[in-house]
Amino acid sequence: MKRPDVPFLFLLILAAASHKSLCTQFSRGVYSILGVVSPDSFDTLHSYSNTFQMPFMTPWFPEKVLTPSSGLLDFAISMRPDYHRAIIDTVRYYGWKKIIYLYDSHDDVETRQESSVLRTYKLPAAKKRYCFERKTREAEEEDASRCFLNSEKVVRVAGPTTDKTAGGMQQEISIAKESHEVGSQRKGIMDGEMCRQALIGLMCNLLIIDSGFQEGWSTPTIAKFASREDPLRVNTDQIGWIVNLLYVGIGFGSTMPFFLMNRIGRKKTLLLSVFPKVASWVLIGLASDRASMFCGRILAGIGCGISYSVLPMYFGEISSKRTRGLLGTMLSVSLNVGVLLVCSIGLWISRFAMAMIGMCLPISFLITFPWLPESSVFLMRRNELSLAEKTLRWALGKDDIEEELEEIQRTLAMENSSKNRNFLEIVKEMYEKKGNARAFGIILILFSALSLTGGAPILAYQSEIFEKAKFEVPTNLSIIMTCCVIVIAGTICVLLVRITGKRALLLSSAPASLFALITLSIFFTLLSAGYDVSKFNWIPSVFVVIYILGYGLAMNPMPLAYLGEIFSFEMKRTAAIFTSLYYAGTTTMIIKYYQIMQDSYGTHVPLWTFAGITMILWILIYFFVPETEGKTVEEILLELRNNKEGIVEQN
Repeated sequence: MKRPDVPFLFLLILAAASHKSLCTQFSRGVYSILGVVSPDSFDTLHSYSNTFQMPFMTPWFPEKVLTPSSGLLDFAISMRPDYHRAIIDTVRYYGWKKIIYLYDSHDDVETRQESSVLRTYKLPAAKKRYCFERKTREAEEEDASRCFLNSEKVVRVAGPTTDKTAGGMQQEISIAKESHEVGSQRKGIMDGEMCRQALIGLMCNLLIIDSGFQEGWSTPTIAKFASREDPLRVNTDQIGWIVNLLYVGIGFGSTMPFFLMNRIGRKKTLLLSVFPKVASWVLIGLASDRASMFCGRILAGIGCGISYSVLPMYFGEISSKRTRGLLGTMLSVSLNVGVLLVCSIGLWISRFAMAMIGMCLPISFLITFPWLPESSVFLMRRNELSLAEKTLRWALGKDDIEEELEEIQRTLAMENSSKNRNFLEIVKEMYEKKGNARAFGIILILFSALSLTGGAPILAYQSEIFEKAKFEVPTNLSIIMTCCVIVIAGTICVLLVRITGKRALLLSSAPASLFALITLSIFFTLLSAGYDVSKFNWIPSVFVVIYILGYGLAMNPMPLAYLGEIFSFEMKRTAAIFTSLYYAGTTTMIIKYYQIMQDSYGTHVPLWTFAGITMILWILIYFFVPETEGKTVEEILLELRNNKEGIVEQN
């Protein structure tokens, strides 16, 4: 006999004052209701109704109810809880894909129901029949103590409960789960929200991969300039400027969005970044003189700076709580993927071919991104409520978006409260309020670790470092290996940060990088002094990899993570401008310093400098950088305000 294809089972635990004597286990009148969307199981349900001598349609049940699968419930049958095995057998027979336990209220139970909802979810008002989909999403973050079953996990929802009812219903759920009789598991199938969020992340990260392509472009290109493989003739000082001007452009580009985002929107600002990116690749690929190359690198930096500033904000405003962290961590991983990509292919193809491949990334973004929606926060700011609601429903894959709309309204209210203050007043507040001052001190330490410990110059000039060591392993292979390591390190960071916390990763990555820098410094000091180090010429290849592993584990990805957590709303924009300019300025300075010191005194001088800076920053991180993982923004801000000395308390 072929089983009917019933797509959805809806099982409610309801309270009815007139049926309190049904079962002592459910002394408050709670009993089971079974309802199915598909009419294929009508006969089965009807036979249940006759057997249990209960009405097929209950008078207090709503005629049409929006279910979590966005279908309408057309009919229902009431059942005694004693027959939960019959329910489970029915689920098993028809292969229903999802079971959901929820509560509703009636008569004297209604007051307890509303109180429970208010207490559990801290809602401004409780509704008799609140949206099922909203409650299921909220409940997934709660403990498994009351009866919500979603085919894979037991979670908690609000409702009238007693020890007896909770115990009985938990028993029913455990029986179903242990015997694998609660429908089929969702195997590899993402829901609408995850699919759409993944699509948003994939399209937007094309810009970040291109930015990584631009940042990593100098590594294979410097080797070609030095070996005269490239037709453009430049000296070492000009090579330094070719590397540096990208970061000069990033400084300009990072400040531009703050004058554009609230006028033309996040979406148009991101689309605007495509044009300097494409123009830069044209100039870089066709450049026959230094001026064209310099202009191309500045334009590349402007496009990268816009992307770095706007994408985190766009992700934060278009994503759900469920995917926000994942999309944020994808940025650093995608950047490193771009570096790996350009180093893998750039060593064997011409500058023109490399530029044409790089140009495909922003053009692909320009073709695909217009289909994505504008930020709902921007739309709400422009009072386009209907369009904002449509955007949220599409991006989050659900119909009930009241909570998200309320959150946006609170954000805009906070923004309006600080709108009348000018930039100087905000800067003044930064120094007057100890929480803000400490936050800026922390972010200064972290961005110094990002830019002043040598990551950018070592990655850019690694081909020269390997060639000076005269190791037998080909330089190209060493470069690719280094780029693979930074991608692996970023991935490890994403996997470990929730387990170890950010602070622990920072405190472990800094000494790893310090150890590698000291070893490299000793090697090149001995080499410059004329000692025979041929037996140890493997050291640069190995310890550059160790340095990159430590650098990529925390010092590279963590500054942006802290930037979004330790500042109050009104200070975020000021902090973003400050850190963008600081990063661009210090990176430009440190790359130029490396090039001058290497040419004048040898590679060991800048490496010793980086080692000393890393040692100082390691100490500063230990004493002044707190742990923020697993804490709300409010908790973090409160800790920053209350800690007068600014010293991290050691447990």
